[in-house]
Amino acid sequence: MNGTTWQVQSVIRVVDGDTVRLVRSRTTRLDALELTARDAHPDGASIRLAWVDTPERGQPGYTEARTDLTAWIEQAPGPLTVVCYEGGAGWDRILGDVLDADGASASQWLMRDRGWEPYLPA
Repeated sequence: MNGTTWQVQSVIRVVDGDTVRLVRSRTTRLDALELTARDAHPDGASIRLAWVDTPERGQPGYTEARTDLTAWIEQAPGPLTVVCYEGGAGWDRILGDVLDADGASASQWLMRDRGWEPYLPA
């Protein structure tokens, strides 16, 4: 799956174990011009992590999953990037994955190191 890479300017909040709100920017060249696109909404963009499935609010494990994603973001070597995939995740969210400066994936860490289930589309 091909995606578009954006720089993470700031993490607004971790919604749950597989969704984060953040502000992204992306610089591109057009002839001699350098143009930067940035999320305009003050709450940024809602990113649904593509590969992992964690409990939703009100379900057992919600707090633990949210804590795990928060810990990954806080401990990840920066700067962070987010790869956004076409098609989206519905519900006003973008399907993507957050990567640290070394290229390590938040989704993969949540599954491999924390034991959360992979996302399996129906």
